Amino acid sequence: MKKLITISFLCFCITTLFSQTKPVTIIVNGEKIIAYSESHALVIGISNYTYLKKLPGVKKDIAAISKTLRENGFKVITKTDLNKSQIDRAFTDFITRYGQKPDNRLLVYFAGHGYTMTAAYGGDKGYFVPYDAPKPSVDAAGFRAKSIDMSRIEHYATEIQSKHALFVFDACFAGTIFYKGKRGGEEIINYNTKMPVRQFITSGSADEEVPDKSIFREQFVTALTSEYADRNNDGYLTCTELGEFLKEKVIAYGKGIQHPQYGKIRDKYLDKGDFVFVLPKKPQKKYGTIHLKTEISGKLYFDNSFYADIISNSEIIIPRQITGRHTLKIRGSENWTASVTVYKKQTTRIIAKSNSRNKTAGSTFLHNKTGLTMVWTGGGTFQMGSNSSDAYDNEKPVHTVSVGNFSLSQTEITNSQYCKFLNERGNQSEGGATWLDIKSSYCQIEKRGGAYYPKSGKENHPVIKVTWYGAKAYCKWAGGRLPTEAEWQFAAKANSNYKYAGSNNIDEVAWYSGNSGSKSHKVAQKKANAFGLYDMSGNVWEWTEDKWHSNYTGAPTDGSAWTSGSSSYRVHCGGSWRFNARFSRSSVRYDGSPDGSGGRIGFRLCH
Repeated sequence: MKKLITISFLCFCITTLFSQTKPVTIIVNGEKIIAYSESHALVIGISNYTYLKKLPGVKKDIAAISKTLRENGFKVITKTDLNKSQIDRAFTDFITRYGQKPDNRLLVYFAGHGYTMTAAYGGDKGYFVPYDAPKPSVDAAGFRAKSIDMSRIEHYATEIQSKHALFVFDACFAGTIFYKGKRGGEEIINYNTKMPVRQFITSGSADEEVPDKSIFREQFVTALTSEYADRNNDGYLTCTELGEFLKEKVIAYGKGIQHPQYGKIRDKYLDKGDFVFVLPKKPQKKYGTIHLKTEISGKLYFDNSFYADIISNSEIIIPRQITGRHTLKIRGSENWTASVTVYKKQTTRIIAKSNSRNKTAGSTFLHNKTGLTMVWTGGGTFQMGSNSSDAYDNEKPVHTVSVGNFSLSQTEITNSQYCKFLNERGNQSEGGATWLDIKSSYCQIEKRGGAYYPKSGKENHPVIKVTWYGAKAYCKWAGGRLPTEAEWQFAAKANSNYKYAGSNNIDEVAWYSGNSGSKSHKVAQKKANAFGLYDMSGNVWEWTEDKWHSNYTGAPTDGSAWTSGSSSYRVHCGGSWRFNARFSRSSVRYDGSPDGSGGRIGFRLCH
């Protein structure tokens, strides 16, 4: 029998060359608000987990954090790959040595795995995880015994005698010992700032997975080394400002996969003040403004960072930009890139011109990634909804909508086309269901030998049993998106007054209950509409981006998706082989749960 010999831990310390840190004085309007006599930081990183996923990126994170804190005036102790007792000793030694002087400021930074467990008596408890803790799903009791829960952190926090202490966790778990910060006005340093405080920042909330390449760490360093998080431009960074900056940037740059939390301890004696950093003095920068007029809709990127969603034929002001050269990009209905120079106290004007002048509605092109035939619909103004005698109340009121340029796949996405996506991405779970309900007997895709294939004879039928999440995931994978409801209806009507998409004779353009034989059919077997789009009426319903509303009162008029409102349901359009002719009209709309995977709902790609 082999014996497992475990090396206890790898631990090393990095300290500054000086035994004492320099005093820090916070002066506002000529008045001394806070004087920190010493500044100390304990940085703990766990990367070489025994039973959990290893985190090699943590090594870079703690090196970058340690360097940044030293440059900000902290004496830093850095430790790696500790077990529970070693973490406890590190905290105890740190607090005993540096946390007894009232005018010291203390910062603790942890990078590693975090976890939230529900206690038997109810309620969630957050843990940060030492290197040797077992998997909680395998050994819950052993995990609790070997991990550090938030009540222990609370104990550490209250043992500190120094007025200001900040705990930063680059890990996701439930922060039950602190109340979450709420954005108020500008975080102005005042008399209350110097009151005692214990503050906490976590890189995510419960049940979120933090990527090993830490966006949180990158933005933490940015906040301490630049003026970007200093919201009132006073040269100081409060923890409240830091928490709000991290929350905003990590959510944006991480595309919503993690949601940082920040707040103060639930203790009436320790929740009044605010931890303060002194930002490095930078040369005074010169700023100008960019005025962009765009003929293109899509996502606007400024110096390769997402800036805003924009619509065609609109204008946007980008204020307070540093003088010099910058790059603007639009990714959407068309791709556009330009270099622009900003001058001091001047407005630089630029136009993002569309190439659509050289295109006509109905022209086609091949999609680079998927090989799909895409149809350019252009854009324009139309009457959305219907006042016809067979219109439903949810199709009213009829209202004028202007949509920008876009393109749609010529047909609904087929089983063969969706299999290419599944074979690259897998059939993942989202919104409480898998993207494709492959277990359903109605599903026309099957899994054999680890790969996905259309069932025989169903290769060119529209994919069904796909959730709204599954449709959206495909479009994102393809570099596009789902159409908005307004775009879908504009494309279906195709600048005509036909009842159905391409004709007043439903049998010419649609598979519906009257001619389908109670089944779906191959795409593109019926007549196309004026734009050259097939099956916009009938065959299968098609998901759109919009949330469901019972009528059009208050609907957007710019062609954008209607995503506000309390309903979680999403709109699908066009009718199907199972429904009668009335449901195949171009203006018909229906609601469906986004995690639902009906046997009569598919989708198409929009760009």
